[in-house]
Formats: sequence, C-alpha cells, structure tokens
Amino acid sequence: MPWLNEGENSDVLLLGLVNLKRNYADLPFSVNGDETQLENLEQRVRETLELTYPGAQFSVSDANDEAEALEWKMEELCYGEGEAESPFKRLRFEANPRLLLTLGRQDNLAVSCLCRGGDLLSANGEAQRLALSLAEAAPFAFQDNWGYLTARPEFAGNALTGAYLMHLAGLNWQEKIDEIRDQLKPMHLSLQGFKPDEDGETELYVLYGAQQLGKSPEDALDLLQDEAVSITRREREALEEMLYDDVDAFADDVMRALGILLNARLMDFDELLTQYLRLRSGLTAGLIEGSYQELDAFVRQLSPYCLQKEMRGISRREEQLIRADRARMRFAAAVKESNL
Repeated sequence: MPWLNEGENSDVLLLGLVNLKRNYADLPFSVNGDETQLENLEQRVRETLELTYPGAQFSVSDANDEAEALEWKMEELCYGEGEAESPFKRLRFEANPRLLLTLGRQDNLAVSCLCRGGDLLSANGEAQRLALSLAEAAPFAFQDNWGYLTARPEFAGNALTGAYLMHLAGLNWQEKIDEIRDQLKPMHLSLQGFKPDEDGETELYVLYGAQQLGKSPEDALDLLQDEAVSITRREREALEEMLYDDVDAFADDVMRALGILLNARLMDFDELLTQYLRLRSGLTAGLIEGSYQELDAFVRQLSPYCLQKEMRGISRREEQLIRADRARMRFAAAVKESNL
C-alpha cells in the first residue's frame, strides 16, 4: 500500500491526506447513533458500492484493528481527539488502497484518500468521486446557505479537511515551530505535534487545514499545499544550519540510531519511528546512503497494522521480536552496502 510521499519533497513531506465528511439526510449524525443504525448504514453502503463498482473487492475491519496504523492516526488530529476510536467499520478498496471509507457514530461517513507527491487536489478528486457514488443511495444532508452539514459546525460547507505529515527536525531544533504556528493562524491553518515522546518532544508535525465557508475546495487545498512547500523550504535551511553548527553531534545522533536498530532484540513501533526519523535526517545530510522511499516502505511494513495483517493473532511481545529481528537484518545489509 502506498503511504508516504513521493517526489522532490520526500525529505520533509511524509504523507498527505484528504478527508470528506458526509451524512445521509435521513439518518441521525450524532454521538447518539446506536448499533442498529450503524448496521443499517453498513448495509446501505455495501449495496451502493456493489452496484457502483461491479466486481470490486473491499476489505473490512473493526476500526480498532487499525488504530495503530500510522497514516490513519492522523484522523485524531483532523477530526478531534478520540473520534478516531469511534468509527464502527472501515472499508478499504483492494483495487485502490489509497482510499478508505469509515462508517462512524458521530458522522455517518468519512471518505479519505492518501495523496501521491503532495498532490492534495488529485486525492480530493478521488475522494469526491467515491462520495458521489455513495450519494446514489440517498441524498446527503445539505443546506443552501451552509453546504454539507456535519456533526461539527466548523466543518460545514464542503466538509473537507486536508493534512500533511511533516518531518521538521531542523525547525524543531531551532525552536521555530511556535513562530510558524503564529504565521499560519490568519490563514486558518495549524501545525500540531504528532506522536510526542514522554517528554512531549517530537520531530513529526501535522500541517492541517479545514475547509472554510465561502472558499472552494481547490482554493483551500492550494493554500495548504503552498504553505507545505514553504515550510519544507524553511526546514531544509534549518537543517543546513544545524549541520553547520555541530555536524559531529548530528552525525552522532544518526549513528546511535543505526546502532540501536542493529542491536535491539525487542522494539515497539514508537521506538522504531524515533530511530527511523534519525536515519531520514541522515539521508538528507548525506551521512548515509539509500532512498527515502525504500526506508519509508520498510518502516511501513513493520507497523502494527501490517504485522497483524500478515500474521493474525500474534502477541505484542511477538510483534516486538519480529520488528527488531527484521530491522537488524535490514540495516545490517545497509551497513555492508554503504561501508558505514
């Protein structure tokens, strides 16, 4: 499954995501939705998809089975803390794994699409096409003055959100994150920390924007993309300064991360992410050889979601053992090839 960004900004932009909220006009969309409503909703959606996409295959899972998958944890930041725990079912398109359909208690539907190369407009087009097919079952809740209606009034209009997951090691080191946040506020964009460690530190941030009334989806997503590129440029400049100020300390962090990956016997996914980000910085600085895409794809394969999908029913300890074992084999080969 494609999950991380491709193209010239791969060093900073890890992932792009577009989400549409949609609610059927004849169904309640609130936290009071019950089990029967959700079952009826799933049946309606399945029947619609079978008619609209003849022969298409869908994988279905309870939401919590995928709660550890990195890309969909962004939903917590896009839609509010805790809401990512509330969906009843998730349906993935086997023919187009970039698309995900979430059936929930608070809003009936969330149509999500990952973007390639940072292109949110392309992802929006795919999400919109899926939403239009779902509307064939029954009309969505829509009001002339407010547009599409959702359980959260601030999303009224096109009920669209876009987000980028970004690796900002240099700007975090320069303590420029708050400055960027202040610059984003007038544009109704935000930059939020993603998966902080025990001390509240993180190098991962989500650049996030919700569709505003009176603004077209194209304008909203163009603005978000432009700011992502601007922040990417600033991150590269900050990283260059960090290397210039203390290249030995920077290289030490990268090599220590590699040492952990080469020697650990147990590893949870959060620890893997920490070391992986150090290696990404090492790639950017030219301290180690390889490609972002290969490194990103390897780490994605070690996510809890992918390991559980590959080996159903493994325990948390078994998962940690497998992750550490595969990391040792992978990076031992990298050291040999790179002569580190």
